[in-house]
Amino acid sequence: MAFTIRIFEKDEYIYSLLKYRLGQAYPEAYIINPMTEGDPDMSGGISNYSITLYDQRFVDADSIDCEDAVPLLDSTGTINCRRVISSIKAGPRSHGGSVKDSSGIFIALIPFVDIEAREDFIRDLATREMSDSAHSLRLDLTTGFKSSPAAISGVTGNMSQLLKAGSSRRFKPEDILGYCAMDRSGFLTPGACDRPDELLDTDPELLIRLSDNCSRLVHCKEHSISALLVLDGIRTGTIPGIVSDCDKVMILCPRGSPSGYGYEELRDSISKNMQGGTCDIIYRGNIKKDDTYEQIL
Repeated sequence: MAFTIRIFEKDEYIYSLLKYRLGQAYPEAYIINPMTEGDPDMSGGISNYSITLYDQRFVDADSIDCEDAVPLLDSTGTINCRRVISSIKAGPRSHGGSVKDSSGIFIALIPFVDIEAREDFIRDLATREMSDSAHSLRLDLTTGFKSSPAAISGVTGNMSQLLKAGSSRRFKPEDILGYCAMDRSGFLTPGACDRPDELLDTDPELLIRLSDNCSRLVHCKEHSISALLVLDGIRTGTIPGIVSDCDKVMILCPRGSPSGYGYEELRDSISKNMQGGTCDIIYRGNIKKDDTYEQIL
């Protein structure tokens, strides 16, 4: 869906940096500076709606004909791009187009149990939460040999190619499906990365973009797709940004886990970054058999 980002910014250098950063995150957006480029009419099907940002050092909010205009600087006087991107994801109130009106649901699973317990939980989850959609997509952001056994044995590993393609500004949410095939458990999946530790070497911003595109695919009314994002073995500090667009995040923990492992802290960190979804801790299964069990935070 094409839309317009209007940035009222007097400093051309700051504007150029913002245009580049937002252009990477939203390749479908028209980005303009009405202060230097005019304010062209993007209606008539070219642009579906507009988001307005302004630098409050140079522009008075009352001078902008937009009640939903978002100030660029935060309380510390800094332009925090993640906060700005979050405000764009929320969209204008008038747009309200409940992107979550479709039958699809976007779920992230963060397991701290062994693979067998994880896969048992996923089978139950697919039946309980994802059966209303025509297709179920699974993306394994996993390290080592923690990807789905069914995906490894049933699908050629295309996750590396998907990550590479996702870095292009021309990449569209529906392009994800071109890298997927049906695995033996019924999921559409790109399988695993080529190298066991590839995800640890991947720019977190690229993983965030992939998750954002997946969310757009799921919540597009033209499709009937639900998606499961499995994050197993990647650095916990990158997780909140990756799962912020999910409808549900589930932290799957072993039964009888002692306190102090950091599950609650991880849940709270995720919840603060979410755009409207929920994050829950679920106790089921056993401690991973293939790992040394350590604190996660």
